[in-house]
Amino acid sequence: MSTRITTIHGYVQALPRASQRDEAAKIALVTDNGDIYHILHKAAGVDLIDHISSTVEGTGTVTPIPVPEGTERDVNEFFLLVRSYRLRDDFENSWYDDPEE
Repeated sequence: MSTRITTIHGYVQALPRASQRDEAAKIALVTDNGDIYHILHKAAGVDLIDHISSTVEGTGTVTPIPVPEGTERDVNEFFLLVRSYRLRDDFENSWYDDPEE
């Protein structure tokens, strides 16, 4: 299993209890394309629980979550150990389109 350091843009979302497999993550960073990065409750990721629904740019170590044999996933899921993060303006999202502007 490989790990890599990367920067991810998305919003912070609480994970449902069923998703908290090993209690390693209670929140996730969800990207525009639907990838889910389970934020490990260590390092800078501890602070992100206070920012549910905020748009965040997070940098850290990404590790793919293994898929059990015989099962399939609709989305890609990863563990993210956040080294640093930056809260972003909510109106920078690609889904935000105000015809008045």
